[in-house]
Amino acid sequence: MLVMAAWCGLGCTVVDPGDRADLRDVIASLPPSQVDAMRLLTMNSNTIQYLSNRPEEDQVGKYECRTRIGDAYGSWQQLGRSLTVAELLKCLRAPQLEAQYVPCANAWASVMQKRADASFERLGLKGECRFVWDVRYEPDKLPEDCVDPDTITPDDMIDAMIGYAGRVPPPLAGGLPGGFLAKLCKLPLADHGAWGCPEAPGYTSGAGGASSSTGGDYP
Repeated sequence: MLVMAAWCGLGCTVVDPGDRADLRDVIASLPPSQVDAMRLLTMNSNTIQYLSNRPEEDQVGKYECRTRIGDAYGSWQQLGRSLTVAELLKCLRAPQLEAQYVPCANAWASVMQKRADASFERLGLKGECRFVWDVRYEPDKLPEDCVDPDTITPDDMIDAMIGYAGRVPPPLAGGLPGGFLAKLCKLPLADHGAWGCPEAPGYTSGAGGASSSTGGDYP
């Protein structure tokens, strides 16, 4: 089958319907563990795209602590800096590409809790702490396909995997099932280099080792 694809914007590729059907078949044949991994990759992609359209300095959440003396608690006080969109994106773009929205926030909160524990111990105090979401960035305020794996369809996975090419540093191939990657490498994407695909007929290496289309069909 000859594969045709036309770019419709950054990270957007129109895939020949027959090839999309083949990719769906590959996904259907994969073990559940590999499909689950692709769902996580897709949610990661969706969340990065969503947050990339938000101001980087926006507060996603903050960490608050209060001291306890006897049975009485003091008022909640913010500990250190806030968790921002920029910091959350940094976590989501980690090399393993499996980071998710809530776990990234939890990882940041864990670091802040260690700081609080050290401070309490140094001052000889007791207390408690909590992570507080900014109301705009509570998990249920995000699109479902950023936080709920049950909403991810095979077509969502295909679009996300195609969108990754050229958006993330190589090597990404290690995070994808071999059968899916082999089929994906037959598509005329803008950046075969990001997938670690062999040089394709009809393509020439561009800047940074990426491949660029010279037009025509791709066998």
